[in-house]
Amino acid sequence: LIKKTKVNIDLVAYNSETKIVTLIEVKGGSKNKKYKETLLRCLLEIETYYRILMPTKKLFFDTLKSDDSGRSIENAGEIKKGIYIPKESQAAEELTEMNEGGRPHLKELFSTFGTQIQDVVVF
Repeated sequence: LIKKTKVNIDLVAYNSETKIVTLIEVKGGSKNKKYKETLLRCLLEIETYYRILMPTKKLFFDTLKSDDSGRSIENAGEIKKGIYIPKESQAAEELTEMNEGGRPHLKELFSTFGTQIQDVVVF
């Protein structure tokens, strides 16, 4: 059993039509300085949170609220992972490289973890 494990998920989204909860790692930076966190680190962070929560998925769902009316999302059936990264970041550059055929090991990790490339949003 997991005892009082702290998980710092940046954002949790719930789609009531698909019954999918998405854990989202949000990265950001200052306007004057390029954000230097790597795409690998972003991927490993969200994967870690996902793996911590999966054994207690039912408890996790029971503690979340889908809106202010207090309805729980216990009917949710799946947890997905997502990453939001800024355009002016090292992670965004690495994503571009990966999409252009570079960084094959990183692309393989995305595949192994089941995190789709379209789940990474550049803003």
